[in-house]
Amino acid sequence: MNHQRVGMGHRWIEENFVVARRLLSSLGQWDMEVNSSVDDWDMEVNNSVDDVLNDYLTSWTSRLSMDPEYSVIRAYLAAHEILPYRQEPLHRLAYVYRTRFHNFHNCFAYAAMAHALGPPKSSSLFVDGLAYKFGVLDEMCVCGFYAERYEEGLAACRKLESALLVAEARGEPHPYHESMVKRTRAAMPFFEEQLNLEKEEAACSGALDTCVNPS
Repeated sequence: MNHQRVGMGHRWIEENFVVARRLLSSLGQWDMEVNSSVDDWDMEVNNSVDDVLNDYLTSWTSRLSMDPEYSVIRAYLAAHEILPYRQEPLHRLAYVYRTRFHNFHNCFAYAAMAHALGPPKSSSLFVDGLAYKFGVLDEMCVCGFYAERYEEGLAACRKLESALLVAEARGEPHPYHESMVKRTRAAMPFFEEQLNLEKEEAACSGALDTCVNPS
């Protein structure tokens, strides 16, 4: 493995984000002074940052084990800081934590944060529609069980199934519609079983307390 090339890749992405954040700072100051409703340039910077990250992950996947976790995570957090009301960077963080680092708790946490932001503004540019409609919910559905977030994970699965079926009915199915529907439906019984077990345990615990400490 060419360790020098890996090191150059790390420096390259760090340098790109230093430039991007400086540019954002300038644009943000201009925006506040000229027209606070104009955020097209900020969105363009955010989109460029996202493209840089995606290219980086694609190009360096085979060497990512050599990459300290913080460098990729910091990069996506920097993208999130640019437009904190957008879901895309948080969705990418969730995806990276699940697929690259197998950290399901962080995956779910960032996906839940993204979901809580709601839909994009009507004036938003460069919107990743798949992330908003399906991607964030998919991460919550996939990671919810392993993160022990059973109720929220089940709710995400149900929302995702509904969104997939609605999109299909409108003639706009997800590119991987069939596999996503199958995976989502397969996950729901596991959540339901765990929630039922928790209810039974709570009922048994309550009954035991009644027996031990009768009123």
